[in-house]
Amino acid sequence: MKALALALVVAACGGSQPPPAQQPPPAGVTDSRTPIEKRRDGACDVVAKRVAACAAADSKSLLDAGKISQQQYKDATDPQVVAKAADVYSEKCRSHDYSSRQIRVLEKCPQYETECEPFLKCLDNVQPPSK
Repeated sequence: MKALALALVVAACGGSQPPPAQQPPPAGVTDSRTPIEKRRDGACDVVAKRVAACAAADSKSLLDAGKISQQQYKDATDPQVVAKAADVYSEKCRSHDYSSRQIRVLEKCPQYETECEPFLKCLDNVQPPSK
């Protein structure tokens, strides 16, 4: 989980600007997404916010363990950095063609798991079962 937090922080701080998160279409514009794409996009947005919040929370334990500096902690938990990390995660999530089962996992993990570690473990179930 600590590696995930650091990866999100690094991803949020560097690289090119991601495209803005997709917003619902303005009134009068038809949404051309399929129902499963709408479910995926909604689930990705919720999961992205939780993953980014967990990464920020994990930064506190990294600070307490002396693995990052106070400035790195401050940078990692800056609300704009956390929001950007959520946007980046959401965009990556939306780029996948998930099955209905995988989308169901994305929808249910935030509902059933209130703590970060179990929540992140729950997301492991998004991966297809090994054969």
